Amino acid sequence: QARNNYYMNELGVAMIYPNVRGSTGYGKTFVALDNGLRREDSVRDIGALLDWIATQPDLDPERVMVTGGSYGGYMTLACAFHYNDRIRCALDVVGISHFGTFLKNTESYRRDLRRVEYGDERDPRLASFFEEMAPLNNAGRIRKPLFVVQGANDPRVPLSEAEQIVARVRQNGTPVWYLMAKDEGHGFRKKNNADFQFYATLQFVQQYPRPPGQIQLLSAAQLLSLFRLTSATEAAEQRGQRMLQIYNRVALLPETGAQLRYLVAYLVLWLTTLITAAGTGMQTDARAASVALGTLLDAVMR
Repeated sequence: QARNNYYMNELGVAMIYPNVRGSTGYGKTFVALDNGLRREDSVRDIGALLDWIATQPDLDPERVMVTGGSYGGYMTLACAFHYNDRIRCALDVVGISHFGTFLKNTESYRRDLRRVEYGDERDPRLASFFEEMAPLNNAGRIRKPLFVVQGANDPRVPLSEAEQIVARVRQNGTPVWYLMAKDEGHGFRKKNNADFQFYATLQFVQQYPRPPGQIQLLSAAQLLSLFRLTSATEAAEQRGQRMLQIYNRVALLPETGAQLRYLVAYLVLWLTTLITAAGTGMQTDARAASVALGTLLDAVMR
């Protein structure tokens, strides 16, 4: 919740959580409205949401990002091809890209339970439906930037679901960011990984939902807010080392221009915090900032 507040308070992002068909809290009938062959009815609910956004004077229908995790990751991928022309970008976290391959490769203890809701892939009619509506098989229609996050050891939604959609969408020439943690499962639980996912997502949000030429980098005040949010209990030098880790790991991002812009911006902002925070107990971070400067120069020279 604190990190959602950061998006709203510091970046001015409006966050909408729709209760599409299949959501709990509205009775058993509503929960079953997207089962089996009715799967895409819930995706149409997002279309209705996009219609509503367009009528709201305080929302910008040209700057919509869709995101979700697990089944919500499927919904994200489905929206990415059904509503490609109505969204700016998409963030899929441990999402299903093909229900047929998902049911084949998920852990056996979950398979029969999932078949009750999603449908049985051994039924020829459902197998055909899965082929028709799979984001994987409609990846050619995904033309807006996509960020996929996945844990290598996920027993629920296996790694293969992420890797196959990433490979297929990249064939379009579409910008695809892919973050895979080798020591995570169904979602990132370890603090270092969760922090990196958060910072990488911030960069994705800063780069793509904003109109071209209006990318806004985080201010020094926002950076300080991030430090307080993610490292409130850490000593100053530890905070500096954490930023250095982020500098190093962000080099994994696929777009060199964005990577260097990110590194330069954070270096400048980090040095700014050293100046503005003089006398506040953060002076020891200068050593980490110096090392980060060397890392940046190395990256530029390469």
